[in-house]
Amino acid sequence: MAILLDGGDFPTAFPARDKLLCELMYGAALRVSEAAHIMLDDLRPEQKTILIHGKGGLYGKNAKQRLVPLNPHSQKALDAYQRVRSSQKCARWKPELFSSGCETMRMGRLFR
Repeated sequence: MAILLDGGDFPTAFPARDKLLCELMYGAALRVSEAAHIMLDDLRPEQKTILIHGKGGLYGKNAKQRLVPLNPHSQKALDAYQRVRSSQKCARWKPELFSSGCETMRMGRLFR
C-alpha cells in the first residue's frame, strides 16, 4: 500500500498492470473477483467509468451490473497501462483487461 500511496513503481513482473489493479480495487472499492473479470469492452473512457459485473457474472442468479466512476489516479494508471499494453508486440490481446499476455500465450486472465 505504501508503494501505491507514494506513487512508486511496483516491484513485480507487470508493474503497470498491478498498479492499475490496486488503484481500481482501492479507489473504486472493487472486490477481487470483480476486478479480475473486467473486460476491455467494460471500459467507458468517454464517461470515465467502468462497467462492473456483480457476483453472479453476466448471467448468474445475482447478475447485477453497475457503473463505477474512475478517480483521477485510477484514470492515470489506466492510461499508463494501456500505453504499455499497446507498445508490446502482440498479434492479438486477450479480451480481459487484466490479462497475463497475448492470445497466443498459454497464460490467461487473472484469477482470484
